[in-house]
Amino acid sequence: MAEEGPDPEAPEAPQAGRRFQWIQIAYAVTAGWMLLVLAVTNADPGHPFFEYIFRVPLAAWIGGAVIAWIVRVQGRR
Repeated sequence: MAEEGPDPEAPEAPQAGRRFQWIQIAYAVTAGWMLLVLAVTNADPGHPFFEYIFRVPLAAWIGGAVIAWIVRVQGRR
């Protein structure tokens, strides 16, 4: 017998909408940071500030994932 998936008529979990919103915000902030670095350095890879174009967003995404995990674990208690 075929396995039945989730009911398509069931309402979406309320957490899914908030998670999607936070991901969109993170994308916008990441793009803003990269544009700021490009504007400040005039897209010169030799500029010292240009080294942080990928480091800061990567650290923020990793930090956000860790915080989301902690919040999710605390919510289960």
